[in-house]
Amino acid sequence: MSAKITTLFDHIWQQYLAVTPSAGKVHQLLSTGKDLVNDHVAYRTFNLDKVGIEKLAKHLLSLGYQQCGEYHFEAKKNVR
Repeated sequence: MSAKITTLFDHIWQQYLAVTPSAGKVHQLLSTGKDLVNDHVAYRTFNLDKVGIEKLAKHLLSLGYQQCGEYHFEAKKNVR
């Protein structure tokens, strides 16, 4: 992986750990003696120009990622 991609995913991972501490424990269990590589990325975004999927995709596509589809969650939780 290029240094840019590694830096990007390291930053995203640290932000995710800050709000989901249990992810670190799961990662540790899965990576015992192995290197884990991010080969799939899925984002949920807001419908806002500054943080919408098009804005995020632009950066990932420039790093060599390919857009392959969308997931639709019909029965998702509504947070209020």
